[in-house]
Amino acid sequence: MKDTITKARRSLKKRVRVCAETEAASSSISMVETETEMVEREMEVEEEGYDTVVSADFSIGAYVKINANNYFIPAVVVSTEPLAVRHFLVRNDQILVTFSRLQYVWLKCKKSRQGGHFGYKYVHSCSNHQNLANNSTNGSNSEAGKWSQPEGYSTGIMIYHPLVKKKVPLVLQQEKIVTWYACGPTVYDSPHLGHASSYVRLDIIRRILARVFNIDTILVMGVTDVDDKIIQKSYESGQPIEKITKLYESEFFADMAKLNVAAPNIITRVCDYIPQIISFVQRIEEKGLAYRTSDGSVYFDVKKYGKYGRFAMQKDIPGADEGLNNVKKNSQDFALWKGSKAGEPWWPSPWGKGRPGWHVECSAMASDIFGSNFDIHSGGEDLMFPHHENELAQSCAFHGNDQWANYWLHTGHLYIAGQADKMSKSLKNVISISDFLDTYTPNHFRMLCLLNNYKKRIEFSEERMQKAVSVTNAIHGMIQRCDSYVQGQQIDCVDVSEAELYKKLHLTRRTVEAAFANDFNTPQALASVMRLIKYTNQVLVDTRDVDKSVNVRSCAPVAAVSIYLKRLMEQLGTDTGRRIVKDNFETDLQFHKTVEAVVGARTKIREFAKNKQHLVHSAGEAGISEEAAIKLMKTLYRPLWEVSDSIRHDVLNAANVQINDGTDGSTWSVVHSKKARREES
Repeated sequence: MKDTITKARRSLKKRVRVCAETEAASSSISMVETETEMVEREMEVEEEGYDTVVSADFSIGAYVKINANNYFIPAVVVSTEPLAVRHFLVRNDQILVTFSRLQYVWLKCKKSRQGGHFGYKYVHSCSNHQNLANNSTNGSNSEAGKWSQPEGYSTGIMIYHPLVKKKVPLVLQQEKIVTWYACGPTVYDSPHLGHASSYVRLDIIRRILARVFNIDTILVMGVTDVDDKIIQKSYESGQPIEKITKLYESEFFADMAKLNVAAPNIITRVCDYIPQIISFVQRIEEKGLAYRTSDGSVYFDVKKYGKYGRFAMQKDIPGADEGLNNVKKNSQDFALWKGSKAGEPWWPSPWGKGRPGWHVECSAMASDIFGSNFDIHSGGEDLMFPHHENELAQSCAFHGNDQWANYWLHTGHLYIAGQADKMSKSLKNVISISDFLDTYTPNHFRMLCLLNNYKKRIEFSEERMQKAVSVTNAIHGMIQRCDSYVQGQQIDCVDVSEAELYKKLHLTRRTVEAAFANDFNTPQALASVMRLIKYTNQVLVDTRDVDKSVNVRSCAPVAAVSIYLKRLMEQLGTDTGRRIVKDNFETDLQFHKTVEAVVGARTKIREFAKNKQHLVHSAGEAGISEEAAIKLMKTLYRPLWEVSDSIRHDVLNAANVQINDGTDGSTWSVVHSKKARREES
């Protein structure tokens, strides 16, 4: 490999001299010119930087013209044969060239003295089973121990990594498959628009991976169904925890479906993973990285672990006197297992009765599905510390490695204009999803998310929403106008230059895909789309009052624009296919509420039939003795008990719902076995 590179470098020097001496040699060189228009002012999209991007097919050793500067691509990759280049990103003094053979190369910029050309010297290259070398362009020594680029399959995508605070190549363990764990809801109340903004933005990224880059996503979402807030909700409402969590989980997924958020492939719930969580905690304790306390809890020993604080800023980590209680050794230690308290749910464990700590739940569930290493872990920015910090520490301690999740995605919060804090139930500044959908559509909210970088916070205001509505209408209006032209309904317009419109469309395709490959930069992608729409509107302008002797219709490129915009909007999750998914989840929620109503009515019947005091009191008013009233009770109330039994039998056979009667009332669950039916009958 070193010999190949040495020869390539010698060849490169010769090529540079030749190309610098004469530009005539560039006649056989493919030239690609990028559009230099600024982002439309009316868009006012927010984006992080602007990488000039060109995608084309050209040979190594070619010049590529970008913004009036010529860039030279040296022969420094594995093969000296012409390779198809997927992406060409220029950033300050660096360039990333990604080839179609799952190879990419970082080059460092150096301006040539002759001819005003920009050349590049070799820095390092990578194929699908090679790691980038450690050098000044790939990271500093201060990043060592925080993150290492995994071995695997290059996607051609750059993704922001919060551990090293810069964009890095997205490399997957399996070709065209991404393993992804997402922190899901704590189901103690109805979801609101703040929750929705995080899940819609992550859904956009998931769709870009699948629909643009042909990468299948295995998405696991963890649902917290036992937690301090859930316990408090149960105490305040007098409702069983199981009833609360079932209701709000169903409501969460129904609301996400209304917003066209695709369902996860696997849903894990804490209460279903108690054995795995206990084993997880035991293993950490066996390694000497956790300790028991007098109240039956188990804490993670941060100081003994020694690698804490990779996500946290120093100000975030508690000081020596902060966060201490009467059982913790250190302020930074956190609970893996909580000892049981009166009135709380509990499970038997080696440490006595108790329940899981919050942070350990995701670690145990994700590890049970994906093992010791997977591709992506996601959540809101508020989860970075302490939740993801603690997850990372305990998971690496459990698996004995330094890198559990290869990449972390954190979405910015949604906040109401004029308020500094995020939308939160505790602050009573939430907007319910149903209330929002009374005024706007799911497409409008998705567009609001698309107009903002996923890492940035979203300001929610009437002005911002009107901008989202305007952009949505502009895209849909362009589609309708193109379709009208193709169908012959608009014939009075200027002559459409097929070559020019195709050129604009092809450029838009390349810049949009390159923006997606640049950390899922949807604002930049939309800016390119709006430039295409502006140009197409100009060529389709109504000219009925203009004297035209010849009218040339060019349906094909106009149809191509419409087809592209429709496909792009579908890729980003607007409209197409939303109704079916929405109906499925709304049906689940309707089913849940119906069963709750039936079981609740049956419970009232049973409570009335058991109320001797009420019968005796009523009989006394009618002159009937207490003894006689009690004797009559069985006969009088027998029809009520028969109705109760009939309801239980009918819902089991018709809906697979098993009703269980206890001293504290009735509960229900969905069963899928014939055994339960046989036992009932």
